[in-house]
Amino acid sequence: METDPGGPGDAERTLQQIAADRARLAGRMTAPRWYGPLVGLLLAALLVSTLVGDGWWRYLPALLGLGVALALDAGYRRATGIVRKAPRGGRALRVEVLQVGAVIVLYCVAALFAGMHEPLLVVAVALVGLAVGWGLVRLTDRAVAGDLRRAV
Repeated sequence: METDPGGPGDAERTLQQIAADRARLAGRMTAPRWYGPLVGLLLAALLVSTLVGDGWWRYLPALLGLGVALALDAGYRRATGIVRKAPRGGRALRVEVLQVGAVIVLYCVAALFAGMHEPLLVVAVALVGLAVGWGLVRLTDRAVAGDLRRAV
């Protein structure tokens, strides 16, 4: 079997094609416009659920939120045609850690205000959660696209 080695021009064209494919994939992985606001609303609903009180029904909003999160994930997969796996490194991994930390901090603050019987403060934290959830989706999109372009 004989191989026909191409010149430097062939290698350069191949590398340009790979870069174009990565850019196209990065654009395709961008979340639909409806995804960010719905993630923000889901986070806000989770934060407001701290007002439910004690008892077994306290876990119902979290279970409902899990179902909504799974439906959002299915909608993302349908809209983009891509299943996003956990990031392996680079900027996207740092954004994922930031997301988890932000949700934990916001939930703890909301639970603290709920324990102090301050529902208006819980709602204020939920509004912050709405903005944070929406913003983190956009930040994740940029991080994943950047990592794809750099082949991290």
